[in-house]
Amino acid sequence: MALCYYFHIVPAFVVSLVVHLLLFVLVLADKLPLSPAYYGSRPYYVGCWCTVGGWSAFWLTLFLWAEVAATFGRSGPIIFVDKVCIDQVNIDRKVQGILAIPAWLACSGTLVAIFSDELLVRLWTCFELCTFVALGRTDKIRVEPALGPSASFLVSMCVLLLGMWSQLLAMGDSSEKELQSALGREFTMTVDILGRLAMSLLIFE
Repeated sequence: MALCYYFHIVPAFVVSLVVHLLLFVLVLADKLPLSPAYYGSRPYYVGCWCTVGGWSAFWLTLFLWAEVAATFGRSGPIIFVDKVCIDQVNIDRKVQGILAIPAWLACSGTLVAIFSDELLVRLWTCFELCTFVALGRTDKIRVEPALGPSASFLVSMCVLLLGMWSQLLAMGDSSEKELQSALGREFTMTVDILGRLAMSLLIFE
């Protein structure tokens, strides 16, 4: 997931922005249904089209960009992933693969290291870093946090769900809220508080 974040973040942002703008235009043109809601005493029409559409477009593009590009004959940069490209079962082939790492690094423009508890524990990871430093390319080393993309996904999902929840709570006329009437005011307030607490824990943990 961290590699998807590193290589696909730009196309994911662009596709998400395009989807946002497209849905925004469709909402302005009254081509998508909206629900009436009251904030205070003022009536509004709300919908989750832009929020859900943009969020979905971003994460789907982030995970599937390489496959989509391949179907159109496009290819990205050549990537050597040590855990995938080096045989993990056959010991002899594993040794040959590790010994060939310097040749790969000599042809590589950038070394992307996924920062985790295992980064400096595995022997070949230290070997790769030391080799790249010995080649004089310390400015081409990129360190990406392993948990960063997962945390971003969970926080963005919490923000999305809280936004949809607040819009659902606002639906209905000024005197009677549909969702609050169906579930009860205490229940809706409890869910709202727990949702915000969960998002705070994800952000500050």
